[in-house]
Amino acid sequence: MAKQIVDAFQSIPSTSSGSINRSIPVAPANIVLADFGLTVIAGTSVFLDVTVGYRVTLGLPDVTFRIIRDTVPIFSITSTTLSLLEEKNVSFNTVDINPPAGSHDYRITAEVSNLLTGATVIGPVAFSGIAIAPA
Repeated sequence: MAKQIVDAFQSIPSTSSGSINRSIPVAPANIVLADFGLTVIAGTSVFLDVTVGYRVTLGLPDVTFRIIRDTVPIFSITSTTLSLLEEKNVSFNTVDINPPAGSHDYRITAEVSNLLTGATVIGPVAFSGIAIAPA
């Protein structure tokens, strides 16, 4: 079955490790790491891909990353660390199946789950999306 690319975009605030230094807040607060807009038509699937690098700064935090469409969380994943000062790159992807037709804001957020732990985003940060519909 033929497919049609409806829209594509990427947000890459940081291309390498050590290129940024942004503290990740404790939930329920969060930090927006990257965002972009896509326009979709009916029957579209949006393929989303994320890479984030972070460093442990206090304790052994669980860092939760969320992909949000407009105001709706559509995906989350939690990264667990094993040692203080550990540097970790996390990559993941998901598909937003059949979002409502129209323009949407996609963003990736991060938060740590425990007040006694800490982490800092150090890069890279890359977030991309491609909207594909049946031809």
